[in-house]
Amino acid sequence: MQSTRRATVLERDELHVAIVMDGNGRWAEAQGRARTAGHEAGVDAALRVIEAAPGCGIDAISLYAFSSDNWQRPATEVHALMGLAAPFLREQAAGPSRAVYASR
Repeated sequence: MQSTRRATVLERDELHVAIVMDGNGRWAEAQGRARTAGHEAGVDAALRVIEAAPGCGIDAISLYAFSSDNWQRPATEVHALMGLAAPFLREQAAGPSRAVYASR
């Protein structure tokens, strides 16, 4: 995946919310579903937050979705996570968002 970066500077009175996307795989397992179903549900939840943010006065959102520890997961799960991340980031970068950064 190619890195995409558009820098932005928030004004002091702008609201920035950071979200740590953690526990989606565990949630899915608790529901008797595959871990990847949890990751898909996490992306859906992130999209709902992104869509609702402007109406809530939120000017910027940071999603922390993949830590260096995640590279220790099974290769199939890492591949599935990257497969979800790439189209999500492309879609958000093409939309009205002011900054998108992805690093691999």
